[in-house]
Amino acid sequence: MNKNNCRFVYICIPEETEKSEAKSCCMYAFREGLIPISPAYLMPRFLIEEQGDREKAEEKLSHYRDLCSELWIFGKILTPGMKSDVLAARKNKIKIRFIGGRI
Repeated sequence: MNKNNCRFVYICIPEETEKSEAKSCCMYAFREGLIPISPAYLMPRFLIEEQGDREKAEEKLSHYRDLCSELWIFGKILTPGMKSDVLAARKNKIKIRFIGGRI
């Protein structure tokens, strides 16, 4: 599938975000007609904690981001991981949308 025709959006939020808040961000994207992908919501925390190697976990999660045609950032604070996602999205010419505040 060509990612330019793809309607997936990577939801970029701090991993400490509560599940209910992450779900709201995903629902917002869904209502906008996109298919949300949010590691912070979908991935159990143990997948990152048990890795013992944060870089390896982030590398694996980056595959989801690279499938998306857009990256949406929720909130006003960018964590180091979120900054890394933004830089990679720019490099891969993925459209970035900053959404101030929470949904």
